[in-house]
Amino acid sequence: MFGASGQLAISSDAGLSISNTSQSGGNGSSTNIVVGPAADYFVMDHFSVGGFLLLDYTHAPGGHTTRFAIGPRVGYDLPFSALFSVWPKLGFSYSTTSSSNHTNNNLALNIFVPVMLHPVEHFFLGFGPAF
Repeated sequence: MFGASGQLAISSDAGLSISNTSQSGGNGSSTNIVVGPAADYFVMDHFSVGGFLLLDYTHAPGGHTTRFAIGPRVGYDLPFSALFSVWPKLGFSYSTTSSSNHTNNNLALNIFVPVMLHPVEHFFLGFGPAF
């Protein structure tokens, strides 16, 4: 059963990507590296505590940009059947973005309300609005 006490869920906002884009005309190339682990742990049936980390580094002609973000959250899974549930999560995040000439800091409230599909044990898909 999804949401049982002691379960660890690796969430949809987890990610890793590395890309390099070359531009024609001699403008050079840009490189982007994103590392973003995210997980939620069900401390009791249907109640989760979790969060994410994000590191996003971009190097392009003329400079670079680094973004770091962190966000704790809580959630509660509402099962409708063995196959479907809704897992609203509420949290906040802090991010800081630094570039060659300035730094920007942000604090945000995050709400994500996915409808979850549990087709087999230990696998799930979730789709829904995020604010």
